[in-house]
Amino acid sequence: MRDYSISQLTIFDYLGNEYIGDLQRLVLCLEQIEFQPLVQSLDSDRGNGRDDYPNQTMFFILVSMFLFQRLQFEQMRRTLSGNPALRSLAGISDAECIALRIQPVPGEDAFTHFLDRLGEKHEMLIAMFNGIRERVFNEIGSYCIDCAGDGKSLDSFAPNVHPSHPAKDRRGEADATYSLKIHTYTSESGVRKGKKETHYGFRKHTIVDCRTELPVISEVYPANIDERGVMESLFDKLPVRYKERMVHLSLDRGHGSTALLQKVRMAGIIPIVDKRMMKKKDELIRYRETDFYYNDRGEACYLDADCGNNSISPDTGYPANFIRTTYKGYDKQRACLRYHCKGRQVRIYICDNPRIFNEVARDSKKFKREYNKRTSVERFHSRLDQGFGFESHTIRRLTKMRTMSLVGDIIMLALALAHKKQGSKKYASLFDFDLPSLF
Repeated sequence: MRDYSISQLTIFDYLGNEYIGDLQRLVLCLEQIEFQPLVQSLDSDRGNGRDDYPNQTMFFILVSMFLFQRLQFEQMRRTLSGNPALRSLAGISDAECIALRIQPVPGEDAFTHFLDRLGEKHEMLIAMFNGIRERVFNEIGSYCIDCAGDGKSLDSFAPNVHPSHPAKDRRGEADATYSLKIHTYTSESGVRKGKKETHYGFRKHTIVDCRTELPVISEVYPANIDERGVMESLFDKLPVRYKERMVHLSLDRGHGSTALLQKVRMAGIIPIVDKRMMKKKDELIRYRETDFYYNDRGEACYLDADCGNNSISPDTGYPANFIRTTYKGYDKQRACLRYHCKGRQVRIYICDNPRIFNEVARDSKKFKREYNKRTSVERFHSRLDQGFGFESHTIRRLTKMRTMSLVGDIIMLALALAHKKQGSKKYASLFDFDLPSLF
């Protein structure tokens, strides 16, 4: 295996000194990725063709684009031009380039062709991701205990082009689709409103570990694919060992399908899923033949027949003789929720209404605390945008978007293993490493 040591810098290599931290992070990342089988497969497909820029060199440059926050290839080319240490680390010899009369920095065509060939190795990239994920699962004990899932829109760089009229230079976009997201919120006056958001491109669906904020599984589809079906498919693809370790799975209301909730519960996992409001009026529903009632949000009340006050309570919005009950916990053996009020007790069985009743009561503090962990997915998506540069990408076509997204996930897991090797628990950090100083 080639030595990854950084070449000696001189006091005149100003740009080299500037990027020494990124070079060290690149070395730490590459040491955790088993990329040799992929490179060998690409070399085998190339055969006796031109080998001006080896596949290993192109793969190193691809990883550098994420770590150097240069997701646009022209930006990366300028970084390579001004950083001889990076070129040397990638396996580019300036002397050999001069002898062969080729540019020391690959052109845009070389990188485009490399991405096309890499897209044909999607199964090998998945195997690479699964392998490094397995190492994270074995070495980081908190990984995959509390998980959360959500989707993120990845807008296409190219404008909409009809599939029957593709651009000859491939600058058009024939794989992307439109999607309409409606974000509902409650105004200050108490009126529920919706804000429309239109996207043209793709959508990345991901299940993230809440404690380490690392990806567990992800897929990229056109933007108009149903989120609930995709999330159900992702859950089915998880290995059994991962499901056995998982305790909670948090999802927003857009992913809470009945089929997914059933599968999660059958696997012994507690779903923390925000429920969609199925009724316009928040009316109370009597639970069986008892004096206990519940609403569409899962809040339980007790009807006090001895209370003569029927005025509307400003706290609950119901008549004052409906008193909020006290949640006393979950009975695992009977699969029911226990509520108390005025010396009366009721057991509410989840099987009576699995969409409303949950193993962790929706009106409990624990449910809010567990559901708030879903923000880890948002921080994960933020690192994709700001840390890796997806907010200013120039990616077109579904195959390339899937390739770049998967490579980004692999790099995140590799950096987490590098943190683990250094004894740090900042697994999600992209930059906070204990790097040697030049001075």
